[in-house]
Amino acid sequence: MPPADNRLKPRTMILGLTVGESSEAFQLSVLRQARVINEEVGGQSVLIVHQLESDTTTAFIARVKGKKAQFDAANAEATEVTDRETGSRWDAYGKCISGPLKGSQLTTLTLEPEYWFAWAEFHPGTKIYGAADPNAKPARAWSAVRLFWRRSRLRSFPDWVSLALRDTSWGASRRLKEHFSRFVSSFFLPRNFCDDISF
Repeated sequence: MPPADNRLKPRTMILGLTVGESSEAFQLSVLRQARVINEEVGGQSVLIVHQLESDTTTAFIARVKGKKAQFDAANAEATEVTDRETGSRWDAYGKCISGPLKGSQLTTLTLEPEYWFAWAEFHPGTKIYGAADPNAKPARAWSAVRLFWRRSRLRSFPDWVSLALRDTSWGASRRLKEHFSRFVSSFFLPRNFCDDISF
């Protein structure tokens, strides 16, 4: 018997969704906060709508006339949503009630309310919405920095950070460079230190 999946507490209430060969679990507590979720499941764009007042959730294939669509809550209770592409207004059951796409209907998907332990047993390896991707390696960059910290005999903090940024693959990220410059330099480095580092 395979070991229990302990990523969530056994009796965490989730709504499970299966599309093709892929499955994903949406925690009820997360749905109550997010209200409207645009997600990819099984290669399909998916819309999840949770209505706060009735505490009900509906799910749909987020495609309209063959094109992908994304949605936002139109009110605080998420009883209606609007699509970002045309601004058309939809009810929480997938029907367009006003705007350029009025009369259109989204394809409904089935959500399965389950306790986590039951869902995980029948859907091993299922994705959990909002959880960190187990295949991602976000710590790799900082591991490289820690390695330089341990090995470097340079006394200057800016010198070893500069070396790490130049010689490790994570330094290729311009976005990370910008964040690093704004955050770290304010505490340790001369102003705009990272502007002098070439990638």
